[in-house]
Order: sequence, then structure tokens, then C-alpha cells
Amino acid sequence: MLIFGVPGCIFLLIPIIWGSPVAFPLFIPAFAFLIAIPLAELGSHFFPDFFYAHHWRDRPKPTFSIIRGLKNQGQFKEALSQLTSMAATDSQEENIWLEMLEIALIDLRDKKLGEEIYQEAISALESQTKRDNVKRFFENIP
Repeated sequence: MLIFGVPGCIFLLIPIIWGSPVAFPLFIPAFAFLIAIPLAELGSHFFPDFFYAHHWRDRPKPTFSIIRGLKNQGQFKEALSQLTSMAATDSQEENIWLEMLEIALIDLRDKKLGEEIYQEAISALESQTKRDNVKRFFENIP
């Protein structure tokens, strides 16, 4: 940008300095183009929370693609261990507990393991709505 922008501005400034009004309308868009990128970069450094809220940058949401891949391969114990480590990191994420309950109750058909996971989820989750969601899921699985 500097290679073409600076000589272009100088080329446009010469007629303005000599008093020609023809080049002045061409100078305004060229000047705006030259300062647009540095201003956008400066704004992204000082105002990043405008586009990316602070709480989203602190803790990204967990992804379950590896878990679903393990489930598709029939490796339910491995998926359950992955989810256990995810729950140790982020115990307030209800989707982790729901996935664990799904594996225990539906895939493995282990009611005792499902009961243990349910009790652990209820004690770990702080939000009443999240506890209610886990409870509703647990009670509706035959």
C-alpha cells in the first residue's frame, strides 16, 4: 500500500499545490483509502469487545466432534472418559453432563452409572435451570 499510495498522493498533491482544482476531488477518496486500513486496525486493537464479547474469549464453548466420532465408532468408554475430563475443566456446562448421561443410559444401558453421573451433575451445576434440564433428561430415559 505504501508503494503505490504515497507516490499516488504526491502525484495528486502536485496539481493541488499548483492551484488546479481538477485533482482535488480525486485526492479525497485516495486519502480515505490510505487511512481506512490503519484506522480499522487501530479500532480492532482498542475496541475488540465490540465484536467479541469478553466472556466468550475467556472460556470457549466445548466442542463435541471428537466425542461424537468416538460414539460412532462404538468407543463409549473412551468418549465417557473424554467427557469426564471436560467436566473437570468446565463443570457448569450442562451439555457435557447431558452427553455423559446419554452415553451411560442409552448407549451403555447402565442405570447405575447413569445414576452416579446424575448425582454428580446435580451437585456440580449451580444454575437451577441447568439442574432441572439434567433432571428432566434423566427422568425421561426409560
